[in-house]
Amino acid sequence: MIRAVSGVDALYWVAPTPSGDGPLTDYARAAASVARAVAEGGVRRVVSRSSVGAEKRHGVGEIDWLASTEVALNQTGADVTHLRCGYFFTNLEYQLDALQEGKIRGRNAG
Repeated sequence: MIRAVSGVDALYWVAPTPSGDGPLTDYARAAASVARAVAEGGVRRVVSRSSVGAEKRHGVGEIDWLASTEVALNQTGADVTHLRCGYFFTNLEYQLDALQEGKIRGRNAG
């Protein structure tokens, strides 16, 4: 990754989908890799796709890995912005039958 980002001024980071049996290990490896690449590659600005809940830093299940990624990127010295999405488009995959019927189900706030 260092070679890929060398000379790049800005990076938009979306963590790859885990491919092994231990997603948290895969996420930790990706976070360490991107942080090292940003620091050593001289990337000045980073936008990181994160999630609501990452600001808690602990106790939010798999979202904890996004918090770890935020911390790692924050320590690089780059100007970092974290986009903490409340809902991801890929979550709609769980509603394919409803979508085919022209419906999107959700919860009411409050």
